[in-house]
Formats: sequence, structure tokens, C-alpha cells
Amino acid sequence: MQKKLATLPNARKKLQQAENLHKKGRYADSNAILSQIIPGFETALAWEEEYVKALCWQGMNYTFLGQYEQGESCANTALQKAVAFFGADSLQAASAHNVLGVVYMYMGKYEKAIDNSETVINIYAANNLQNNPDVAKAHGNLGAVYMHMGEYEKAIAHLETALNSYVANKLEKHLEVAKIYLHLGGVYTHIGKHEKAIAHFKTALNCYAANNMGKHLDVAKPYINLGAVYTNMGKYEQAIAHSETAINIYVSNKLEKHVDVAMVHSNLGAVYTNMGKYEQAIYHFKTALNSYVANNLKDHPVLAKIHLNLGGVYAYTSKYEKAIAHFETALNCYAANNMENHPELANIHPNLGVIYYYKGDYSRAEEYFKTALAVLAKNNLETEKGTIYNNLGAVCLAMADYPGALAYYQMALELKKKLFGTAHIKTALTCGAFGNCLMQMQQYEEALEKLTLARTIYEAQPDTHPEICTTYNYISACLTALSNYAEVPELLSKSLQVGKKAFGKRHPYVSFNYYVQGWYHQKTGRPVKAIRYYHKSLLSNLYQYTQTNPFHNPAPQPFGVEENFWEIWHAKITLLYRQYAQSKRQVRYLFTALFTTQAASEWITHVRSALSSDGSKLILAQKASEIYAAGTGIALRAAEVAGKKNEQWQKAANEITLFNRDSYPAAQFTYCLTQQECLATAFRFSELSRAMVLLGNIRDREAKGAAAVPKHLLQQEYDLKVDLNYYRKKINEEHTKKKARQNQTDLNEWQLKLHGLQQEYDAFITRLEKDYPAYYNLKYSLDTVSIPQLQQALSTAPVQTLLLSYSITEQYIYTFAISASGFEVYEKKKPESFEDDIEDFLKFGINDRIKTTYEEYGYALYQLLLQEPITGFNFTRSGTEISQKRLIIIPHGILSRLPFEALLTREGNNQPYSQLPYLQNSVAVSYHFSATLWHEAQQQNAKSAQEPALETTFTGFAPVYAPASAASRLLTPLLTHQQPQPAVQPALQIPFKAAATRKVSIGGKTYSALLYSETEVMQIAGLYYPTEAETYVHSKATVTNLMTKAQKSRYLLIAAHADYNDQNPELTGIILSPQSGAKATAENSDDDLFFEQKYENNILYLSDAYHLQLCADLVVLSCCETGIGKLRHGEGMMSLNRGFLYSGAKNIVYTVFKVYDEQSSHLTFSLFRFIKSGSPYWQALQQAKAGQIAANMAPVFWCGFLLAGE
Repeated sequence: MQKKLATLPNARKKLQQAENLHKKGRYADSNAILSQIIPGFETALAWEEEYVKALCWQGMNYTFLGQYEQGESCANTALQKAVAFFGADSLQAASAHNVLGVVYMYMGKYEKAIDNSETVINIYAANNLQNNPDVAKAHGNLGAVYMHMGEYEKAIAHLETALNSYVANKLEKHLEVAKIYLHLGGVYTHIGKHEKAIAHFKTALNCYAANNMGKHLDVAKPYINLGAVYTNMGKYEQAIAHSETAINIYVSNKLEKHVDVAMVHSNLGAVYTNMGKYEQAIYHFKTALNSYVANNLKDHPVLAKIHLNLGGVYAYTSKYEKAIAHFETALNCYAANNMENHPELANIHPNLGVIYYYKGDYSRAEEYFKTALAVLAKNNLETEKGTIYNNLGAVCLAMADYPGALAYYQMALELKKKLFGTAHIKTALTCGAFGNCLMQMQQYEEALEKLTLARTIYEAQPDTHPEICTTYNYISACLTALSNYAEVPELLSKSLQVGKKAFGKRHPYVSFNYYVQGWYHQKTGRPVKAIRYYHKSLLSNLYQYTQTNPFHNPAPQPFGVEENFWEIWHAKITLLYRQYAQSKRQVRYLFTALFTTQAASEWITHVRSALSSDGSKLILAQKASEIYAAGTGIALRAAEVAGKKNEQWQKAANEITLFNRDSYPAAQFTYCLTQQECLATAFRFSELSRAMVLLGNIRDREAKGAAAVPKHLLQQEYDLKVDLNYYRKKINEEHTKKKARQNQTDLNEWQLKLHGLQQEYDAFITRLEKDYPAYYNLKYSLDTVSIPQLQQALSTAPVQTLLLSYSITEQYIYTFAISASGFEVYEKKKPESFEDDIEDFLKFGINDRIKTTYEEYGYALYQLLLQEPITGFNFTRSGTEISQKRLIIIPHGILSRLPFEALLTREGNNQPYSQLPYLQNSVAVSYHFSATLWHEAQQQNAKSAQEPALETTFTGFAPVYAPASAASRLLTPLLTHQQPQPAVQPALQIPFKAAATRKVSIGGKTYSALLYSETEVMQIAGLYYPTEAETYVHSKATVTNLMTKAQKSRYLLIAAHADYNDQNPELTGIILSPQSGAKATAENSDDDLFFEQKYENNILYLSDAYHLQLCADLVVLSCCETGIGKLRHGEGMMSLNRGFLYSGAKNIVYTVFKVYDEQSSHLTFSLFRFIKSGSPYWQALQQAKAGQIAANMAPVFWCGFLLAGE
């Protein structure tokens, strides 16, 4: 029923009262009045405008009280009534949209906030009221929304538009202006312009003071924000003071549970985190989280930042699983709010990176840090760049990439000084990290300079900062290295006291302190005490381990930080062994040293299984190699003692095994109780220090087949890996350019795409391991081959075969010699000039063809490396046949570059090359990456003998690098499909450098055209012509054709240029023909520019080789240096041939130095002739080389080709 106007005599007056109370911040009192008058407005006519207005004020009151759902309800009702009474384009509707814009901003529903605020602007524009203050309010709200979304340029644009509008309307002191300054200050806080931010917050406070706002709730917000900016600046006392002022304002308004108080607690959490007071930090972050949950804001975007910060605290305190859970919650929170590109992600990514760093997964950590940099670059932010540069420096340091680490630390230091000044805690952190890097580079004086700067900053703080303990540790380590011990005990004592107080007894910082104490005692002549401190160091890095006796070892379990973890094990192992040598040969020290190495090996296997990237596994292998090198020597010495002093050995064994029965029960662990077990363990250690990453990759591939993983899933995985490889190549290629020429925008986009693909791939593998348990079990089964297994395999060889596996340590060369019925270990003292002798032999003796040098080193190296096992196993030459005995070499370190068959079995006496006593004349030599991989190949060969024949027998590729017409004119007489020529084909009478009549520039390097490569491919194809051969020469020799056409061929030959990139080993590759349009143009052009343009980036990189999907029984890489790559300690040579082996090739002929076009074509043709006639590959290669020797060719023309396989 209609109410008369007279029945609401005070309604308008009360509405004005409610509005005034709202402006004073008395939102609850305002709502009390509105609740009285709104029912009357609802039923009255002619009061529609007041009704809408009252609903709008009520909606704002609820919003500022933190009751967002009620605020949203009121605002939506206001909008419905305004549209019904006045129309969708009315000013009343605009007022309701303005309220909704504010409500949705507070609720974190930013897209809805933007829609409503833009609608306000459009309505006023349609009514020609663009300068109305409500339009400024809408721009202010848009600015605030874009600030929360991390789109800071848009935020500033809208906020400045709002400010200009208020100024134009002479409303500089309007309360809404204070909010504009508040939001602008927030933007400048986010982008690191702290002084500007403070100025804006103080302007907002002045504006409130001018309006006599007192303890209005809005006045709390500048104080909240000032607390945040002072936190970022490291002014913690001011941060706490401003935060407490804000809380007092809420308390005085009886709103202790207001949702904005949660932000104060979040800021205080950040303060206490930076101060190292982690328990207080956790309390405040949890209080903030609970406040949002209590206010039904479980999905609010602000929660992401709180989870991020709380995860960071758990990471600092080594509670990694909790940390990851909070980081993932933060990611999900941003995703749920469609904020996948929010700048705060640049904080989540590095925090996850830190977790992976702590776990030793350094490649994954690096990926997260670089992704964070890409997010920051996309949003034009640099505030957090210093921290990320710092983290990248730590990753480079863990990878032993010292130039990279120094570069990142320098960038971090410069940026932090610029943003925070020279006396800030963040600057101290980088100085300390910088000093640690210099210390590890053994530049101790320079390290102390940086560490002293860090120490000065920390000691100037009002409270003791926990990070000072690491600085004290680093300074102590430097002083110990310099034998300057005076201050070391006091510093280590201070460090231990601070570390235990801040982090507890079990923390990586405390662990490192004990490690340095162990080194100090070791250096000052107290070995027993040092051993105890090394054991304490292990104890402090573990959470469930309690044994304090150093003769005990922990079984694999959760641990703190991988950094220094292996150094601790190595220190304990080597000092136990040294104590055996220096303590009247107490056998229990020797047994414990060996057992500790075995325990460390168990840990290495445990940690490796948790690593997700090959890069991280390679770093682990490098660190583990020192443990295995020490362990090999210890095990061999133990074998000697176990044989000669068996009673003492058994007594020590009984004592140590009984003491360790809880961690390593004898039923589940093989203790070295006998001489044979010690020898077997020494061989196992040598195997574990080579090609384990390659073995893991091959086992992973085989496990998918054995577990019957469906083909569509295998294809899905293959596609993901190809996409990942594509973006890694793009990034690596771009980084090879000079800095000024790099396209940073592209690099950032590629990094983000790479990260997304990696996340997708990780999720895929996790599902695969869960859905196919057999795959999971087989994948992580990385047992190495045993000596009996090798002997069994060798017993089936058609000729007498000896396997020699080398292990090179700092002081010794160990040779494990295994035949079908024998096993011996030979130990040689390593000459100081060992590496130089091999380098001289390769460069001067072979490459430069200085014959006297060749003969001198060729025989000396034979004596050092081969004479004892060859003689001991009676492997000397008998009869005239060259193929009656076979040697399998498992090289180690620099030996991977040495062609053993070119060594001389006696002095050369200046005989012609054809008459020199090469090892190749006595035995056939082949190679492999490890004995385990050789043994696996034998098992696979037995299976493949039952597989159906492949579609093609021979497939050959030769880009030639010359127009087809030019090559044809020179070589047409040679390209015949006739039957093979005599075994030793006479050398063509063209000098070996004649192939340089045509040159091609590729990637800034000049290469000779390989005119004989076409001959090479076509003549070999002639052996299988016409139905069993496919050839791809000139423009057909493309990467795409190789990837697709070589899959079903039994024999694959690639005759091309390979480029070993020593600066960027991952960009090593085989250079093929351009993908399209090459043939037609090439035939009509002799312009070198054509080749420079077209051959650019037509490279089969090392990483591409892993995706070839081959079934080849033999791959011949007739290219330069396909067996050369970066030497990774603990894994071996990272060369192209590894990729082909992984991709399915059973045997590979590769090269260990630059080879020549013409001579290579003769050798490979002879190789295939002998294969065609029935010779096994190892014998065929030996026969082909014999032909070159008979023609009096120098070794440089034949000994560079080696065979891996069989």
C-alpha cells in the first residue's frame, strides 16, 4: 500500500545523518540508521532516488566493515532498482555500479570490478558529464584494481586521471583524493620506488588530517602501507610502529576482526621474516590467513601473497614439504582468479626455485629463477631482480660455473645498492654470497673483503640477524684456508650460538658451522676431533638421525640442504682413511672409511631418484665422482688388507656391522667382508662414476616398453619432449648473440612457454609413474653390472676378448681387466704430466704429424695404460691374422679422446707409418661409455636378433655444402653403382686440402665443401643398390628428413660437418641442409651469401639426437669430433654419439678429432665393404684401418674413427 510523504517526515534527514556517519568512518552506526529507513523507502512512491541512494550507502558500509557478501547484495539490489526506476544509463545506475566496483575490488573479483567501473565512466560520458567527481572515483577504483592485478602502468594512468579530475573540480582536499594518493603509494611500493611511495602515503595522511578524520578507519590504511614499504626498505622498527598504529585504529573502532587487520598481520609476518624471527612470522601469517577464512574470503587473491610468504618461512627453516604446499596453494589462488601473469608470480617462482636448490635439483631451480625474471620483465619490474640474480649466482656456483656466478652476484650487488643502499640487509646477503663464491674459487683475500662488508652491515643492526651466522662461517673458512686461526674459534662459537637460537640444532646453517669446525680441527692437527665434527655436520642436516658416534652412518632419510652435503661425506671418508694410514694401521678406520663410502653411495642413489632433470643429475654425478674416486682407492686398499690381515679385518667388520645394524642391516646391505667383495665394490664404485645419467635415460626408455605403456602416451611424451627441446634451443641460440643483439622480449616469452611445458611434462610423468607402477620400479632400478655378469657375457664372444675399464683419480690410474675367466686390477701412479702427455700426443703426434713425437708418446702411453694387462692376460699378438683378439675399452676422463689402437706396442725406431707397431695390428679395439652399458647392449643384441628386418638396409646423408652442379662436375666419374672396388682403394690424387676449393659460411664460421661426402654416400649405397638403399644429398639432406627417414634403416651414415661448440656445448651439432627452397636456388647460384643465409640454424643439435627414434644396428658419423664434448666428471664426454645411442642405435662409429673428407670417404666405404662381406663391425673397422695403414697413411687419416658398441 502506498505510504504518504507525511509518514516519512525524518527519512531524508536520517539519510543525511547516515551519509555523514559513513564519512566519519562510523559504518556500523550508519548502517543502523539505514536499516531503519530503507524498509520505508522500499514501499514508498516518489522516494525511489533516496531508496537507491540508501542501498548504495549501505553497500559501502558493509564493504568497509569487511562484510563483502552483504555489501554485494545491497549494491546489486540498488542496481536492480535504479535500472527499474530510472533506466540502465541513469546516474542512479552509475552510482550502484560504482559501489559494485568497490565491492568487487575488495572481494578480489577484479574483472567484475573493472566491468562496473568502466560502466560508470561510460554512463557519465553518455550524459556529457565526464568531469563529474563520480567519474574520478571510478578511475580511482580502476587504478586500485589494476594495482592489485599487477598492471602498474594502467594503474598509474587511471589514478592520475582521477587526481587531475579532482584538481580540475577544485577538490584537492576531498577525502577521495586521499585514497588516490594511497593507491599511488601502493603502486610505487610494488615497483620499488619507496621514497615516492612514502611521500604519497604521507600526503594521504595529511589529507585525512585536513578533514579532521582522527581515528577514522580509512586513516589506518596509509599506516598499513607505510609499514609495508618500511619493511621493504629494511627499516623494521618503523615498520612495526606503523603497523601497530594501524591496529590501534581498528581496536579503537572495535573492529579487531576487520579483514584489513589481516593485512597488518601479513606485513608484520614479513617484518619478522626479514628479521629472522621465524616463529613470530609464522604466527602473524597464520593469523592473517585465519582472518580471511573467518570473513568467508577463502579464494581472495591476497591470500596468495600470504601463502607465498608463509611458504618462504618454511623454506628458510628447511620444512620443504610445507613450503611447497603453500607455494602451490598460492599458484592455485592466482589461477582461480585468472591472474596467471600477476607480478607476484615472480616471487612464487623463485621461492619454488629455492626449494629445488635446497634439494640439489639445480637445473629446475635455474628454470624457476629465469621464469621469475621473465615475469618481472613482462611487468617492467626490477624490485625483486636483485634477489633472483643472487639465487642464479648460487645455482651457477653449485654447478661450478664461477664466471656465471660472479656475473650474477655483481648484477645483484649493483641493483641492491641502487634500490636499498649499501647498509641494507639485502645488500649484506649478496655480499656474503659473493664472498662465498670467491672463497670457493680460492680467492680468499678478495672473499674476506666482501664478507667483511656483510659482517659490518649485520653487526650494525639493532638485533642479531640470523644470517650473520653464515657470514661468520665463511670468514672462518677463509681464515682457516689462509692458516690464520686466531679469530676462528670465537667466530665459529658466535655463529653456532646464533644459528642454534634462530634455527635450532638441526639446520643447514648449523651443519655448515660444524663442517668448518671439522676443517679447522683437521688443519690444526686434531684429526679425531675433526672426524667427530664432520659427523656432527651430517647429524645437523638430518631430522631423524640421532647417532653421535662417527663410526655410525645414517641411512637415506629427509635432509636439509644438498649444498655442501657431499663435501661433508667426502671429508669424513677421506679423513677416516687418512687416520687409518696415520694411526698404526687401525683396521677399523679403514673398514669404516669403506663402509662410509658405501653409505654415501646409497645416499647418492636416493637423491638421484628424486631429481627431475638431467642437468641436476649431471651436477650430482660430478659431486659424487670425488666420493667414488676416493672410494675406489679405499676399496682396493681394503682388499689388500682383507687378504693379508683377514683376522683383523673380520674383527673390525664385526664391530662396525653390529654397531650399524639399525641403519644398514646385514640382510639388506652388502658389507665388504672378504677380499673379493672389496674388489667387487671397487669396480662398482668405478662404474657408478661414469655414464649413470645416460644409463638412467636408456633404462627409462626401456621401462616404458617393458611396462606396456600405450603408444598414444609414448607419443604424447615424445611431443612434449620435442617442444621442450625446441624452446631450449631457441633460448640457447639467442644467448649466443651479443647482448645488444638479443631480443629480450622473445627470450622472456620463450622462457615462459618453456616453463609451462615443463610443468605439463612433470605432471604427465607423475601420472605415468602412478598409473604404471611397473614403469616406476624399472625406471629407478639403476644397478650396475657385476664382474660375474661381465665374465658370462665375455664367454660368449666369438674371439678372445678382454675388457679394460679405467678409473683415473688425482694420484692413481686404476685398470680393471676382465676376461671370460679372469679379473685383475692394476694400479699405476699417475704421472704429473699425464693429461699434458695425452694432449701432446693428440696435437703434435697425430694432428700435426710430428713423427718423433708420435713415436715417443705412442709407446710411453702404451706402457702406462696397456702393457701390464696385455701381458698379464697373454694378449700379445700371435700369427698373422689381425682379428683373432679383441679389446673393449671403457675410458675415463681424458682417455675418452684417446684412440688406443694408435698406440705403439714397442718403440717405433723411425719406421715408415705403414711399418709402425700399432696396437691395431694386434687386436681389434672398440669402446663403450661404461661396462654396464656394454653389457646391456649385449643383452639387447640377443633380443634384436629375433626382431623382423627393417624396411631399408642403408640410408645415407650428405649435405655436401656445394651446389649440386659444381659437385657433379668434379665427382661424376666416381659416382657409380658398380660392385665394390678392391679392398684397399688407391687414394685419389687430389691433395687432402683440395676439398677447400669451395667454402661455405655457417653461423659465422667458414667450412670447406665436402665434395667427397657425396662419393662416400653414393658408393656405399651402391653396395645395396637399387632396392635396399636411400640417399639424401645436397638439398635433401635436411634435419627433417633425417628425423623421419632414418627411423627404419639398419645402417645410417651421416657425412657432414659437425661443429663442437666449446663455449656453448649444448649447441654442438651436425650441420645439414636448409629445410626448403635450397635445391632450386643452389643450382642457379654460386653466391656464398646463399649458403651463409640458408645453412644458418639447419643443425641437428646434441639435444635433437636424443629424439631420432632409431632402430639402426650401426650408425656411422663421418663428421668431425662427434665423440668430443664437454667432459663432465662423474658422467663422461657429453658428445653427439651419446644422443644416437640413447635414440636406439646399437653401434656407433664416431670421431675424436677433425677428419678429412677424401680419406674419410675411403675408410667408410671400406668399412661397409667388409660389413657386406660378413665381418662384424669391430673387425670390419679394424680391416678398413689396416687398408689405410698399408697405403702408408699417417694415423691422423684413420685413427680418429672409433667404434662404440658390440
